Amino acid sequence: MAETPGATRVLLIEGEAQIAAGLAMILGATGFAVEVANSGETGLDLARMCDFDLVLLGPNPPALADGGDMAARLRLARIDRPMRLLAATRDPGGDPAALQINPLP
Repeated sequence: MAETPGATRVLLIEGEAQIAAGLAMILGATGFAVEVANSGETGLDLARMCDFDLVLLGPNPPALADGGDMAARLRLARIDRPMRLLAATRDPGGDPAALQINPLP
């Protein structure tokens, strides 16, 4: 991860390499310091070892059924960081499980 002094440190957990690369490029270009984990285990290890400001769960989280499962594993590991689930859906109502991770204001 390229460190920029004062940059918000983001852990991006995403199983699809092309999606992860694109998201990391966009986030990096806007001033975030991004670390990418392409496996669930790597994501958990990095979340335990590093002090990230935010954890982003990509639309295709690795080795797990859905982003909610990854969020639950992070919480069980006592990773208490702000977390957001990035999702693509055609359903304007969204996924109720995602709302538990990203509560509406």
